[in-house]
Amino acid sequence: SLLFVALIIALPYAIQFGLIKGLNNAASKTVIIDDVDFNPFTGKLAISHLRTQEPQQADLSIASVSLQINWLPLFKKRLLINSLTIKDAHIKIEQKDSQTPLNGASRDTNEEASTSWELGLNKLNIINNSFTFQSAAFSDDFTISQLTINEAFSWDPNNLSTLSFNTQLNTSPINGDIRASLFSEQPSVKGQLNVKNLNLNAFKSLAGENIEELKGLLDTDIKFALLLG
Repeated sequence: SLLFVALIIALPYAIQFGLIKGLNNAASKTVIIDDVDFNPFTGKLAISHLRTQEPQQADLSIASVSLQINWLPLFKKRLLINSLTIKDAHIKIEQKDSQTPLNGASRDTNEEASTSWELGLNKLNIINNSFTFQSAAFSDDFTISQLTINEAFSWDPNNLSTLSFNTQLNTSPINGDIRASLFSEQPSVKGQLNVKNLNLNAFKSLAGENIEELKGLLDTDIKFALLLG
């Protein structure tokens, strides 16, 4: 009994140590986490204030992450996340001149990863998150005030997941409500998209050399339906 209690008490510290060690190795920077709480009986994990240590501005800062996993589907090799909430995050992404090849992983590895476990998500909630992209070609700020995804299950590819988002690219609001079959071989997407004052000049560097000039502001409020195949 004492050993069991000791394991329960030590488990959050082990998770915190593992997260810090893994992120340190991945980011090659010092990562700090203020607190980790984990309840193995309910499957709830809470992470408070994850950040990289920088003298001026951190490349990564997340105020809170909360996650709840359903244990029973694990016996069927299904990872079912009941809820995932990420609040008050700021992520800075810098693109260097060098480019990383996109075909680095082998086909066998990808096929094995896709068939070994199935993934399901009841609800994802992203609140007040911001991203800064910087490269030699462009620099943009993208803000997610609210984004929710409901009922996305890889074992039910025909299920229609709901996505709702209120975002902003630089000073341009981009909002939408969408229903999509995310895991289908031919995904269907339908919904409504609203864009205001989107500066097209910001995409000039992405358009390539064939387009000499790209200017104007895009406003749109459309309902659409797409079948991707």
